[in-house]
Amino acid sequence: SRYSLADLRQRQFSQELQAVGTFGNIDYVAGLFYFNEHVSDDAATPSSMGAVAIRNAAGAITGYNYVTIPFCTASTPAFVGSAVNGCSIDRASEVWSKSYAGYGQLTWNATDALHITVGGRYTHDKKKGVLHYSRNVNYDTNPPAASVGYQPLDASWNRFNPMATVAYDVSNDLHVYAKYATGYRAGGASSRTSNYQAFDPEDVKSYEVGLKSDFWNNRARFNLAGYIMDRKDSQVDISSIQFVGASSFNNLVTINAPGTTKIRGIEADLTVNPVEGLTLNASYAYTYTKIPPVLITATAAAGGSTSVYQNFYIVFTPRNAASGSIDYAVPVGGGDTKLKFHFDGNYSQATQAFDQFATKNDSSLIFNGRVSLADIGTGNGRNLTLSLWGRNLFNEQYVFRRDPSNSLPAAPTSSVTSGSIANVLGDYGNFNAPRTYGVEASFKF
Repeated sequence: SRYSLADLRQRQFSQELQAVGTFGNIDYVAGLFYFNEHVSDDAATPSSMGAVAIRNAAGAITGYNYVTIPFCTASTPAFVGSAVNGCSIDRASEVWSKSYAGYGQLTWNATDALHITVGGRYTHDKKKGVLHYSRNVNYDTNPPAASVGYQPLDASWNRFNPMATVAYDVSNDLHVYAKYATGYRAGGASSRTSNYQAFDPEDVKSYEVGLKSDFWNNRARFNLAGYIMDRKDSQVDISSIQFVGASSFNNLVTINAPGTTKIRGIEADLTVNPVEGLTLNASYAYTYTKIPPVLITATAAAGGSTSVYQNFYIVFTPRNAASGSIDYAVPVGGGDTKLKFHFDGNYSQATQAFDQFATKNDSSLIFNGRVSLADIGTGNGRNLTLSLWGRNLFNEQYVFRRDPSNSLPAAPTSSVTSGSIANVLGDYGNFNAPRTYGVEASFKF
């Protein structure tokens, strides 16, 4: 099997200056933002040798030896960390990122009930990146051939993103609003590709309407929101076969899906306090997503290509999700000490776990709980809280990440339409955490 080793080093610095104030019936916010980041990583994937057969002179298996995963000794590249030292390096990259932004927002309180907000943010992003190694080739000392198409990343992007909100207080207990906003995510490059393939930014426009309400003498609260999001040039990840000379390897590359990705949703939550100390909460979210099919062109080592439309998905975004909770607090003794009980359940419909595969994980329903003796006075305004908690109380088991990569044919050998199925192993995945419980103590002063 493949044994994955990796080193990741990341340092960042950010600074924000902000002015907040009011003049007349206008509230304002203005600010400046700076971000600086340096990241480097390297990775190796040596093969383990778990069980090695013992054969006799005729070739028949007479036994086997267990062999531990060996420490890498194949090579010692210059650009390595502690984990992959001595290994053949699949990839090693380094990126420098800087971001500068200025923003402002004004809220005009036209009347006691009507509030109009406008704002905007100007962002300048700059990224530089290099591949130091790819497939155990040192790009610093042995630059790749022009046919590989390698280009260091040196790109910058500028965006101005406006927003506007109109909010109206229908009454003291009912608030409605409509909002328009835009945003963007910077581009970059895929470090798993031998050519350090770049991808562009993605942009989003969103529209939202909603209401927030209190009723039943402020013992109940109901919030409802509906939204539309249109994403342009969505960044999606694709697992693909890349050819370098006569050899090929599987890699993960980020591309921009053409057209407009549509996201539509409704969110609702209800909180009720029927009796003193008891709080009930329920929430529901419906989310529709659709990425336009992407035309993918595959090229074989021997030449020739074919193009097919590939469906992509927004991962870990369930069409339907719901949750509910019960909280109950009982005063104990004098002072502010309370015995608190909490119980919640969370449901998620099955979702895709990878951008390019229709294969879904499992739907899930997980329950959690907590019992706390809270705010125990210890003098001088200091409080102690003791808790016993449990997650996944009923020890349910779900696959939350299912990968069909090994259920697909192997890399094409002679053409883009054929490939050996000898190595098809089936899906593999990850299970959720089993029942977990613990005790906790917190001290406030």
